[in-house]
Amino acid sequence: MKKKNASIVIVGLVVIFAIVALFVNFANVFKDPSYYTVFTAMFGSNEKQRPVIPVLVVAMCLEILGIIIPFFALPLDKKGQKIVFLTEILVLLGAIVIFFFTPTLYAAANPVRDGGEEARTLELGTGTICTITFACLAVAASFLGFMSARKED
Repeated sequence: MKKKNASIVIVGLVVIFAIVALFVNFANVFKDPSYYTVFTAMFGSNEKQRPVIPVLVVAMCLEILGIIIPFFALPLDKKGQKIVFLTEILVLLGAIVIFFFTPTLYAAANPVRDGGEEARTLELGTGTICTITFACLAVAASFLGFMSARKED
C-alpha cells in the first residue's frame, strides 16, 4: 500500500472509532436502569433537577476534537503527521480518563439520588464503558499512525 493511502486508512480508522465513541453516549450511563444516557448525566435534567456536569461536557468536547484533529494529518508530511497523531492520542486519553470517573463526577454533582439513596453506589454502564473502549481503539489507531509516520523518518 502506498504511504499516502496508508495514512488515509489510518485517519479513517481513527475517525470511525472516535465517531462511534461519541455516539455510544446514547446508551445507559450507569448499570442502574433508572438512569438515562450519558448525555442526560452530562447535560442534566430539568424534570429531575440534575445539574450540568461541566467536566463531562469537556470530555465530550475532547471526543469531538478527536473526530476533527485526524483530518489535519492528511495534507501534512510525516513530521506533521507525527504531531497530529500525538495530539490525537493526548486528546482522547484525556477524554478516556474523564469518562472513567463518570460515577464519581455524577455523585459529586448529585449527592442524593431520587429515592434518597446515595449516588456513590453507581457503577459504569454500557454507554460509558463503550465510550471508553472505542476511544481506546481510536488511541490505538492514532498510535499506529504515529508509529508509521515515525518509521519513515
